[in-house]
Amino acid sequence: MRLVERPRDEQIVALRADGLSLAQIGARFGVSRQRVDQILRGAGVAQAGTARSRAVRASTAAAVRELHANLANERCGEILEAYRRGVDPREIARELGLQREVVRGLIAGVASDADRAARRKVCQRPVVPRYSDVELARAVVLVASRLGHTPTCTEYDRAARELGLASVATVCQRAGSWTRALEAAGLEPRPRTHTAPRWDAAACWQALHSVADQLGDPPSYQRYAKLAKRRKDLPSAPTVRQRLGLWHQIVAQLTKQHDAGRAVPAAVAAVQAANDLRDSVKPTNSGARNSHARGGTASRLARERRERLPSVLSARTLRYLAEHPGSSSRTVGRALEIKHDSQTSTLLHRLQRDGLLTNQPNGTATAWTLTQQGHRFLNDLPEGVYV
Repeated sequence: MRLVERPRDEQIVALRADGLSLAQIGARFGVSRQRVDQILRGAGVAQAGTARSRAVRASTAAAVRELHANLANERCGEILEAYRRGVDPREIARELGLQREVVRGLIAGVASDADRAARRKVCQRPVVPRYSDVELARAVVLVASRLGHTPTCTEYDRAARELGLASVATVCQRAGSWTRALEAAGLEPRPRTHTAPRWDAAACWQALHSVADQLGDPPSYQRYAKLAKRRKDLPSAPTVRQRLGLWHQIVAQLTKQHDAGRAVPAAVAAVQAANDLRDSVKPTNSGARNSHARGGTASRLARERRERLPSVLSARTLRYLAEHPGSSSRTVGRALEIKHDSQTSTLLHRLQRDGLLTNQPNGTATAWTLTQQGHRFLNDLPEGVYV
């Protein structure tokens, strides 16, 4: 039986070598393609035939792809026009009878930014709102009917979450504001009630007078801020400054009010004397002299700077430099226990700007010394005030 099939096997091998497929060989001999594959594997030539068929198919596919690429190049304008209209590349390939990969490659290589922008503009989907204007108005009316009065934003938001209605942000965004949303729903907005602030100017002055009577002198900003944090009967320091103005002006006004209608404590009188002495100090630098000639904001700032009471730290700085002339900025900062060098530099330059200090270069550092005006100011400073 094997001898009878041997000539057919040789013919099958020969036909496979000529490039025929398994199905074609099977049809010629009346057997299935699986049987042809078994015969070829038994003869040991199946891999060779498969490799050859793959090469044939690859060359055929390359030829077909090249043909489609040539056809696509010839119809490039038509393809780009359809692409700009928003047609899918698969639809373009189907209509023109071309391969999808060829059409996509042509579009990727030839399409310009203008073509892509035109396609994006066409393909943009209109945003359809989830709720219409009528539905939003009905939602507001529904909440108002449940509450029995015109709802506020907070009331509507709480009820909308329970009932599954549009959020208050959606309603306000579509209408423009909550008042307009109520008007669109046919409801009358609730009148606004203006409540008087708890701490008006009169209440702040009363609190400051009580603190000044307890302490014996007008408090500094830092001292008053510490007291206000511990006491609920006092307005905060920022509130006082917002209602009454700058703090040095508040202290000056407190002193005048004590002089007018109250017994003036000795410490308050000393602060007032120091304030008067401070007013007599004239800055010596050219910038301060020219600020009065320019007028306007510069003059106002200069006057406020002269009216400011000297701080405790400024007095300690002047006393230290009077005892240790020629000290550097870092030495002054360490002696006065100032945390940052930048704060020490700001303090010393502020005193220099007021004409109380002068500096001279000393190697890599700067030596600070009191001026004659600084010595006179320090000698005239009342004892017991800046301790």
